[in-house]
Amino acid sequence: MQLCEDCGANPATVHLTRIVNETTLVSHLCEECSRKKAIGVSITHDGPMPEAGPEKDTACPRCQLKLSEFKTKGWLGCSECYRHFEKDIDSLLMQVHGSTVHKGKVYRHSGPDKLDIKDMERLKSELSEAIEKEEFELAALIRDTLHSFNTQNTGEARDRAR
Repeated sequence: MQLCEDCGANPATVHLTRIVNETTLVSHLCEECSRKKAIGVSITHDGPMPEAGPEKDTACPRCQLKLSEFKTKGWLGCSECYRHFEKDIDSLLMQVHGSTVHKGKVYRHSGPDKLDIKDMERLKSELSEAIEKEEFELAALIRDTLHSFNTQNTGEARDRAR
């Protein structure tokens, strides 16, 4: 049990988190000291506190990972888990980050993922196939992807040579 930071005698029942100049300050106070500092906290409830019902522990239909396992381990078992636990994941993201949408910075050096040789060979094959089937819009997209890969690699080779 944590004791009050001010008096050091009573148990700390009020936990105050303040952010000042981008620094997080946490105070642990007893009710008496929090009243002295004019920190108003009043929680009232008539009657017994309602107990939370048992949480439904569903499992992913594909890999059988249970929601409780995900919450304990912090990782999902397969791609189907994302769809199956979508509401729970969104709820968790809201609690932790305050949003379900990324609002952070994008690093300067993060660009499109680099293609390796196997990807290039696959794309060249798909390009030939698209041309044979006369799917020229798809062929143009594949051609542009290959071109950007070649340009990127040429630039990196030039940078390494310097």
